Amino acid sequence: MPCDLDPIPTLAELPPETATLCEAYYSSGYESGYAAGWAAADADAAAIQRAASVVVKAVAQAGSYADLCDARGEPERGAAARADLRERGIEVQHG
Repeated sequence: MPCDLDPIPTLAELPPETATLCEAYYSSGYESGYAAGWAAADADAAAIQRAASVVVKAVAQAGSYADLCDARGEPERGAAARADLRERGIEVQHG
């Protein structure tokens, strides 16, 4: 935006009423920008969370690694995976 003032005066060079008005406009713009930035970041985070939710649901429905081993015809590998989980104190459900 072009300005006819060259150089642009500092706030200290302006009459007090004008300086106060300039500060009010600046503050208002800063606060509006902050709020808009926060809203945009919040919307971005919500979109990421929605996408992550889809992935988590798909992984949860896929079954355990041990069950996938069984389905691939590798029951020994599935049994080893279950034994490893039990050793770590993780509850194992088969099937």
